[in-house]
Amino acid sequence: MLQQIGMIGSTGPDGSPVIRISIEGVRSVRHDFDAILDTGFTGFVSMSVQDAFPLGLVLHSIDRVVYADGRDQERFIAVGTVRLGKDSREGYIHLEPSSGEILLGMEFLRAFHFSLLLDPFTNFVQLFDEADTKRIIDLLAPNPENDNRT
Repeated sequence: MLQQIGMIGSTGPDGSPVIRISIEGVRSVRHDFDAILDTGFTGFVSMSVQDAFPLGLVLHSIDRVVYADGRDQERFIAVGTVRLGKDSREGYIHLEPSSGEILLGMEFLRAFHFSLLLDPFTNFVQLFDEADTKRIIDLLAPNPENDNRT
């Protein structure tokens, strides 16, 4: 039996998967955000500078980022904590000068050990933990060495 983590999202107006998270900085100021799961983003979190400052995120470095359209630019990187239900992870947050969106990337999924199930036809968004993901993979792509149906 699969034990969903209880974090169910939905799809936004453009069909992107959206989940509710909290982000906090060193002052323990925490805000809730609707964040877009963007599998094309390799980082942990991306958010606007305007949203980051009230949280007290600590600046860490400057990094060069390359966008899908080939542009590359330097961005400030801060350290912050993302809370999802009872779990939290610290990671690097890219600070965008003008974006109003909070993006969660592949590093976010890796840090929490989550897999994403998305059905754009029903707007269903579900995150699964590592154990459930393994069960789903075993069910959908069984190992031929363990197949006793021959």
